[in-house]
Amino acid sequence: MPQDNWCVLNLCQKFCAWLLRRKALIIIQPGSSYFALKRLRSDNKEDFNREVSFLKRFNGRHDHLIKLLATFRFRDSYYLVFPWADGDLLDLWKRNPDPANLKARLKWASKQFLELAEALSLIHGNHSDDEKRPLYGRHGDLKPENILWFKPPGSSSLGRLVISDFGLGRLHRPTARRPRRLAGTSTYRPPECDIPDARISRAWDIWSLGCVFLEFTVWMINGSEAVMREFPASRTGSLRSTKRQFAEHLDRDGSFFIIQAGGDGMQSEAKLKASVVEVRITFR
Repeated sequence: MPQDNWCVLNLCQKFCAWLLRRKALIIIQPGSSYFALKRLRSDNKEDFNREVSFLKRFNGRHDHLIKLLATFRFRDSYYLVFPWADGDLLDLWKRNPDPANLKARLKWASKQFLELAEALSLIHGNHSDDEKRPLYGRHGDLKPENILWFKPPGSSSLGRLVISDFGLGRLHRPTARRPRRLAGTSTYRPPECDIPDARISRAWDIWSLGCVFLEFTVWMINGSEAVMREFPASRTGSLRSTKRQFAEHLDRDGSFFIIQAGGDGMQSEAKLKASVVEVRITFR
């Protein structure tokens, strides 16, 4: 970052601290550039170092992974500085309620899907120097709010989607024990979170990203009303258009699966909700 930008950041620290008591995210405007300033919820130095280490590991290595610009500490709080985005995936859906020109959108979305999958593959790679003891990365909280949207000013393009927020990112062996207290967003959690004695792996992220891709497809073809109200309501049982959806009525977290208890000593198993299997995508 240029030296004059660093000076602006230093001068703004007190003002930012006052604003951050009221908001977790604000903007700083040095000259004509915008930056996003994130205050960590935790004041634990180990949590800060873990997230920064994870971010630096991938910094600048892929256009669809967020770039860390700077960090600092002020009055026992830790701050991260990022490029300013136009919003997240939810904002993209809200601002484009009725997608037009489906053919062009499909081409753009296909490219974004590929780039996001490749970015996730970079996270999932082996990050150990010891071939006999590999360490694989895992994001741990993929969801629309953590996929940022960067739209070029004055361009007709929808822009670029970028994976962000590595606060729950971890490095571990090919599989790891399921932690006692699971962090992350319940809606996009994988089935192994709800199955006793199940082990977690990079498949956690693949499930979450698959859920986001399905929602993205619903938006792209049916519009924002379908993805932001109708599809979530069908998963929580609010829309009871079928008997199977009614049977899922007690599941209020909006997840994409249900756990069926095994009988006669059989292990519990996960199944996609009927509302997910039967999601309605109507081409206009």
